[in-house]
Amino acid sequence: MTTDDMDANPAVGWAWAGALALVTVAGTLAASCMMPFVALAVMAAATLPLRQALAATALAWAAEQSLGFGLLGYPLEASAIGWGIALGMAALAVTQASIAIGAERGIAPTIIAFAAGFVLYEVVLFVYGAAIGGTQAFTGAIVLQLARNELAWFAALLVLREALRLLLPTRMVPHGAIA
Repeated sequence: MTTDDMDANPAVGWAWAGALALVTVAGTLAASCMMPFVALAVMAAATLPLRQALAATALAWAAEQSLGFGLLGYPLEASAIGWGIALGMAALAVTQASIAIGAERGIAPTIIAFAAGFVLYEVVLFVYGAAIGGTQAFTGAIVLQLARNELAWFAALLVLREALRLLLPTRMVPHGAIA
């Protein structure tokens, strides 16, 4: 199924968008504060039309923020809210960049989009941190840990998509990209 097929049957795309968001939000509960926004954004861009890719990314961000402030005790302070907004903006930028790179055209562009997306994500957050005076968390060790987390989630989402593609009827999971 291609993105054109999903346009004809948008329920497939929306179901996949919801599944992506749900699976990645589980990452917040499993590894508090390590939401794999880059992996989600790239996978959404690789498998969904632009509107649904952005919606999946935004839905995951909103769910993560709700869990963070509601369940995990993020402080209701301007700084925490500002960082939350910066995370969402960075994730949406990665989604847009991944589409511009052509992540939907196959595995090689998807991997390139992932690498470029991680750099973009970190740069956007660093620039925000520099603007408010909060770049102390951008050490090599922390960025490397985040990169490992994102890479593991990216690989897991690729495997999940392929497993669902094999296990479910053809109309249940997008099939066009990264086959």
